[in-house]
Amino acid sequence: MLLLDDDPLFCRIMSKVAAKNKIALSVCSSVEEFGQLPSHRQFDVAIIDYFLGDITGLEIASLFR
Repeated sequence: MLLLDDDPLFCRIMSKVAAKNKIALSVCSSVEEFGQLPSHRQFDVAIIDYFLGDITGLEIASLFR
């Protein structure tokens, strides 16, 4: 599962919930951080914040296959 959100509190809460439920979660707080993930990485689920600076969640979602 991927979480892309620039709210540190929300990311910490989601990380704790994921760990408690034994869910593998990759957390990125920016588009730049997301771009540094290995390109072979595949996610079954992505939770994407709608407003991330100068790009929207819809624009980011279009990058996924």
